[in-house]
Amino acid sequence: MKDPVQLAEVLTRVTGNLDANNVYLHTFTCPLREGAPAPCSVDRVTEEPVIPVPFGMAPCPVRVQEGCQPHLEYEIHLAGERVRQWQRWALGQGIPRALVSADLDESEQTEAVERVRLYLGGLSPGKNPGSALILAGGAGVGKSWAAVAALRARFSPENAFCYFPALIRALFTPETRQEAMDLASRAPFAVFDDLGKEYLKVGGFADSCIDEIIYAREGNL
Repeated sequence: MKDPVQLAEVLTRVTGNLDANNVYLHTFTCPLREGAPAPCSVDRVTEEPVIPVPFGMAPCPVRVQEGCQPHLEYEIHLAGERVRQWQRWALGQGIPRALVSADLDESEQTEAVERVRLYLGGLSPGKNPGSALILAGGAGVGKSWAAVAALRARFSPENAFCYFPALIRALFTPETRQEAMDLASRAPFAVFDDLGKEYLKVGGFADSCIDEIIYAREGNL
């Protein structure tokens, strides 16, 4: 660049950018301390955390005194928040407190848990295991635990846990019938717990509702 005026303008801009970056770095505090996301990423060459500044990226100025890897800490923070979100949702759905801690990775590997693992593995793209898994067996073999663990593994606020006796009561109550039908029919992933024939009369109203729910789920999900 031969024009001294243009050169001076470029130097002024560069100096201004450096000054802005220095001011930002001088006043920077890690937002992770306030429970907000840490803005850092890892420099692939130095493997040190770097942060966005007004003009580019720069080494995190608090990395030494913090003595941490904020990006990893925030991932831990997010994991904890996901657990709390699951717990709030599960209790709101009426899942018994004794089952809220169900987790496929930390559960005893019962036959029910293994069946759930195989089923969820089959839900991977390109596989078609069918649209439902039925866990049958005697009391105390871990069916409900495994089912709730599956629900947690596929957690979404749009999913549903339906305790079957409560679902039947809701279907027989005009004020709650449509809401119960919509939830059971449309939830992307649903668990129907304690489903037993003793709650149904063949050809009765509840029987027809359950048939409608199964038909809707098989056809639309």
